[in-house]
Amino acid sequence: MKNFYLWLIIAILALNFQQISVAQPIDSLIIQGKKLLDQCLNEWQLPLLLNTRAHFERLLTLNQHKWLVHHYVALTDFRLADYYFSKNALEDDKLKAAAEKYTEEALEHLEKSIELKEDFPENYALKANLFGKKIAFSPMKAIYLGPRSGVASGKAMELGKKNPRVNLLIGISTLYTPTMFGGGADKALDIINQSIAIFKTTTDTVSILPDWGKAEAYGYQGMIFMQQEKYPEARQSFEKALEINPQYGWVKYHLMKQLAEKVAGK
Repeated sequence: MKNFYLWLIIAILALNFQQISVAQPIDSLIIQGKKLLDQCLNEWQLPLLLNTRAHFERLLTLNQHKWLVHHYVALTDFRLADYYFSKNALEDDKLKAAAEKYTEEALEHLEKSIELKEDFPENYALKANLFGKKIAFSPMKAIYLGPRSGVASGKAMELGKKNPRVNLLIGISTLYTPTMFGGGADKALDIINQSIAIFKTTTDTVSILPDWGKAEAYGYQGMIFMQQEKYPEARQSFEKALEINPQYGWVKYHLMKQLAEKVAGK
């Protein structure tokens, strides 16, 4: 009897998804997923991240815009890896294993997306950033992962030099790359500033394509200013990020608090 009810529940869930899929065009479902991703960034809760990933995975079964849906699964995995990093994954074996899992799965989905569409620059920018995460797990792998990250960054810039998310992702990668290997805060700031400049020229539209990153770019800009002890500039960047997205949890609850502590400790 228990098995009967279990299968009944599964059948109902499957039927509900089928009805949703038939009733809603794939474009509206992708836009719904994008809104979930925005909510993830604001609330930074694991159940919401996992729910968002499941949403995009279900969309793969519809066999429409598959290259883009694979990209969004990878982007959600990228966020999941960041979630575990934010919980000090490098200091806890279980958290580290989870971060590694989602990093690898993100790379797998990016490869599938690239197989279907070779000229989408954000795939390559994400790849470059994910290779950097793999180096953080195992620094000795930098000897071969570093060049792979560089190739991916080069391809991303070749295809999307004027893409704000490409510049943002490469800027973030540069921030966490040692200065001796061409990274560092100063170089990263130049790239992130370029991302912000491009965002200023883009028009907000409702689209199935990615449009995230504007508030995030100001968050990273402010974080670098804070590292450079340029506190008034950091505050301006954080305020701009919150003007764009008032619910942006990373800036609102973490970076602004850090800034207040640093200013008080001067």
